[in-house]
Formats: sequence, structure tokens, C-alpha cells
Amino acid sequence: MSVIDDKKLMVRAAQLYYLYESNQNEISQKLGISRAQVSRLLTAAKEEGIVEIKINNPFLDETELEQKLKKLFKLNDVLIYDLDNLEGEDAYERLGELAAVNFNLFIPENEIVGVMSGKTISKLVKNLKPQNKNALFVPLVGGLGVHGYDWYANIICQRFSDKFNSEYLILNAPILVSDKATHKRFLLENGIKSVIQTGKKSKFTILGIGTIDKDATTTKAEELTDKERDYLINEGAVASIATSYLDISGNIVGIDITQRSIGVSIDDLKTSYRMGIACGKNKAKAILATLKGGHLDGLITSIDTAEKILELNKKKECV
Repeated sequence: MSVIDDKKLMVRAAQLYYLYESNQNEISQKLGISRAQVSRLLTAAKEEGIVEIKINNPFLDETELEQKLKKLFKLNDVLIYDLDNLEGEDAYERLGELAAVNFNLFIPENEIVGVMSGKTISKLVKNLKPQNKNALFVPLVGGLGVHGYDWYANIICQRFSDKFNSEYLILNAPILVSDKATHKRFLLENGIKSVIQTGKKSKFTILGIGTIDKDATTTKAEELTDKERDYLINEGAVASIATSYLDISGNIVGIDITQRSIGVSIDDLKTSYRMGIACGKNKAKAILATLKGGHLDGLITSIDTAEKILELNKKKECV
């Protein structure tokens, strides 16, 4: 009988290796067989079910949700975090902290990185570990509103560049102007036009996903009037990403407003790796619309948000 057919020897080798943490050389000496035979015994022990390896994954819920979203929406990367049922600003803060742990891996070196405005992105950059990337961070939208928010794209770009020892550009323009003629004049300015053109060349983009709610970050940033917001709602808009508005199916709507927006549209970013970061059950429909439209390559969100996205998609809610 060959060594590989000796079940008792196979069990003994497996016990020594997995239970007593002996290495293969030690097992070889104890059992009086070669190291190659030990290796074959251990392989056979797994194949025949004598050894079963079980990984107790404390992040099982997150992992399962990540795989579901990846498969359903053909995403390259999905990172889902347990925020302990936090909501609002507390949730943004916590997601920013957790996502920052591994986010440096996504930032390419010596490339253009496009950056959107957003509270969660602002929290993310605050928690990032410094690292040399030699990248160029470019704001994808303007941001010169009446209020000085720290989550404007220009400010976030500067903070990214500080963290990654990189350069950054500033888009010295408001995100939304009153009419198309004013919009056209802004785009004639070389300083503005060149930043937008650079943003369109981004290798990697960091995108917040907003709703059309009255208190939404996007609404505040663009300082939308009630009339403009009503127009978007009537158009079926449920999401805001870059300078674009999307209906529940991910189609771009609200052209009258996007034609007055200064920055990069989501369609301009098709050649970029588009990483979305957002959380909150109230944002689930907006995120779902973005995913349905195929506007993301990666997503960072929370467990409860992911569960709501899947629930809405299953029910095909459109209201």
C-alpha cells in the first residue's frame, strides 16, 4: 500500500500540521516519510474531506451584499461597511473613517484624479493617511456659492493634494448660473475651460451621489430655486451626480439645468474609473438610479443602504 492510500497516516499528518502546527519538515521526520509525501498527504486530506477549512468571517453580511451588488450591476469594486445604524452627519463621518483605511489603494500615481463635492467625500479625505502619489486632483464642478461649505470640490481637491503630496486645480466658477448665455461666457474663459477639459481626462474619479431633496447637499451647493427643483422632479429626477441628473432608470434628465451647470457631466467620465461614495436609506433610490444607468465602476456605502438598494431594485419602485 502506498503512503497516499494510508488513511491513518493521512489523518496523523493532518493533525500534526493543522492542530499542532508542525511544519512539513518536522512531520517528515516524525512519520519517517519524505517531505514530498507529506505534501501529497495534506493535499489528499483536503480533497477527501478529512480536513475541512472554515473561515469565520465577522464581515459575512457585508461580503454577501458586496457580491450581490457586484454581480447585479457589473461593478468592479464594492466596499460595504457596518455603520452601527448611524444616520445623517454621524453616518457620513463614520463611513469616511472606515473607507479611508484602504482608499489609498485606489488613488493612482502620476495620474489625473477627478473630485466631486460632497459631505462624505469631505469626511473621507480628512481621515486618509498621507502618502506620495504625485497626482493631479481636479474639481469636476464649480463652487462659488453664497455659502462657504467645506465640502465644495475646490476645497476637497486642495485637501487631497495635501494628503498625497500632489498638485491640484481650482475651478473658479459657480456650479450653476442663471442662463445659457452666462454659461457660454464662463466657458470662454481659458482658466475655466482648461480645468473642465482636464477633468474630463481623469483616470479615476471620486463621486458623491445626491438626491433632489430640498435639504440635499446638491440642492444647497447649486442653490436651486424651488421652481428649478420642481422642474427636476417633474422631469423624473431622483439623483444628482457630477453635473447630471438621473431618473430612476439612470437616464439623464433636466437638460435645462445641466446646460447651465459648469463642470463635467457623468457622460464625460465614461473612460474614467468612477468610484461612488454615499450612504443613507434616503439616498438608496438615487444610488440605484446611478447603478442602473451604468454610471459607476465601484461603490462605497453602508449595510443598510445596500439592503435598501436591493429591496428597491427587487420591487422595481419608481415613485
